[in-house]
Amino acid sequence: DYTGATAIGVLMLVVSFILLLLINLLQRRIETP
Repeated sequence: DYTGATAIGVLMLVVSFILLLLINLLQRRIETP
């Protein structure tokens, strides 16, 4: 199913982007005293 595949692809992209953003924020919070 093409629509299902594209939906899963977009979902994975969004999830990976959010994970990167969260990791970046966490690292920034840890670095600053």
